[in-house]
Amino acid sequence: MLGAFIRAFARKSYNYLYFQIVISFFSLPILLLWGIQVSLFCFAGNILFAPFLFLFLFFSSLIFFMQLVYIPNSFFIWCLQKVTHCWLFFLQCLPATSPMVCPKPPIIVLALMIITLFALLHIKKKLDTKLLCIHFFLFFLFIFALKNKPIKSIETITFANHPLYIACQNKQIIMIDQGYLGRRAYRQSAIMYELRPKIIKKIGSTTIDHLIVCKPTNSLFATLCTIIDQFEVKAIYMPFFNGTLSKNGKYNYAQFCKLIKEKNVIVNRIGSKPIKKKEFTIKPLQTLIKSGNFSCAALEVLLQIDNNQITFYSATYKPSTQTLCQKETI
Repeated sequence: MLGAFIRAFARKSYNYLYFQIVISFFSLPILLLWGIQVSLFCFAGNILFAPFLFLFLFFSSLIFFMQLVYIPNSFFIWCLQKVTHCWLFFLQCLPATSPMVCPKPPIIVLALMIITLFALLHIKKKLDTKLLCIHFFLFFLFIFALKNKPIKSIETITFANHPLYIACQNKQIIMIDQGYLGRRAYRQSAIMYELRPKIIKKIGSTTIDHLIVCKPTNSLFATLCTIIDQFEVKAIYMPFFNGTLSKNGKYNYAQFCKLIKEKNVIVNRIGSKPIKKKEFTIKPLQTLIKSGNFSCAALEVLLQIDNNQITFYSATYKPSTQTLCQKETI
């Protein structure tokens, strides 16, 4: 009797683990396609989280319907609190691992991964767990290889219908904003769910070694606070400006100063002298550009990519000579 119970329990546990692994196998390509970070524990996430999720939804539903018909539900509220505390305690016990990011793989690779699994499931009624784990392991090896692949030339990211440029020089990630980030204060959701996934899909990293912003505005500092919170920004470059901060601008600037101290972000201000780095050069120009009640010197950013010099200018500045990326300025 006891032996039969153990065999039945083992069989059901095996089927449960098998089902959760298959779900993880299907969800992984979707996460990579959306530019969502992947943890090394993602394949175990469904296995560990599913029981807690079931209990949480079960007790929440009971509490909701009992509240509607005025039935005492204190015991179920206590159960829900205990389930939540157990889950939080369980998370604290897990080893801390940084989420893994990588550029978006080619669509054909993601499609082949799912097609292969469908084919194997069709050929065999029940896919061998060892074979499934081997496929999963090989796909993770592919992700690691893709993660270490350097980006080519300059990547253009469209955010709020305006371009941002990202380049990689000497393993340093450089992001250039010609002046569009300061047009308005973008909400945290826009940075988190639009800009962040796009950058992850393009370069496979959440680290920005050099962030160059060409036009300070009242709204820029609020946007920079969100970017610093969502990315690992190491240095920011912006020109000195003339103008008066609004009430919201003063608050945003105070929050910006507080955040750069907490995150140890280096802020380099561009005055009358150029800033020369091994990866790029920023030159202030004689022309002043205005944005609202702000004015600052137009900037010229020079990058050397594959023996080609690429020049960026502040938005609204129109250089007299034709340069690459001039078409992107307005």
